[in-house]
Amino acid sequence: MKVQSPKLSAVAFALLPALGLMSCTTSANMTETVAKAVKDGKTSITLRYRYESVEQDGFGEDASASTLKTRLTWQSGKANNFSVKIEVDDVTAIGDDDYNSTANGMAQYPVVADPEGTDVNQAFIQYTNDQLTFSAGRQRVLHNDQRFVGGVGWRQNEQTYDGYRVQYKASKALKFDYTYVFNVNRIFGPSGGKADLGGNIHLFTANYGWTLIRPQVHQTIPLVFVILASIRH
Repeated sequence: MKVQSPKLSAVAFALLPALGLMSCTTSANMTETVAKAVKDGKTSITLRYRYESVEQDGFGEDASASTLKTRLTWQSGKANNFSVKIEVDDVTAIGDDDYNSTANGMAQYPVVADPEGTDVNQAFIQYTNDQLTFSAGRQRVLHNDQRFVGGVGWRQNEQTYDGYRVQYKASKALKFDYTYVFNVNRIFGPSGGKADLGGNIHLFTANYGWTLIRPQVHQTIPLVFVILASIRH
């Protein structure tokens, strides 16, 4: 197993403005409030085994990828509507590792894009009230059916985003969502030339939902979905 150094500099950069905002809420009992948020935090560990075999024309050998993803997640409690989430993933090949992960140099096999390594999957600070949610740092962003923006969750190394996100609930039915992304942590990471996609990426969506009385089904229509991007290669 190869353990990669987490790419924390981009996450730290994203967190700085939010930490500055949080500092504005300091008071005599702030230390006690933060301590309670830490005490109320929850830790979880999840394991996901995945096996994929690929038979592809043009290759003399089939690919066999037997991998295990171990995820450690810590979610704090709330302190003056602020909370923190940190999540670390490790992907390890166990058993068959005859595959091209896009990062292991085994080009004689077909691609199974589940590279080994350890990385910070999410690390963000969040402010939430009844109508507004603001998040800063490395985070999961899933829009609509994830056709254009999502986590590619069937792969072992989830795609997450470094940036800032604002979600606003104008009413029970109408919701707005804007995200500025300066780096995409792609499924081909955590290291290598394909691991990151930097740039200035703006994501905006507006959704309107309602509930049918008969049958009792909630319907949502994406009114607007806009992607503006300037990519650095």
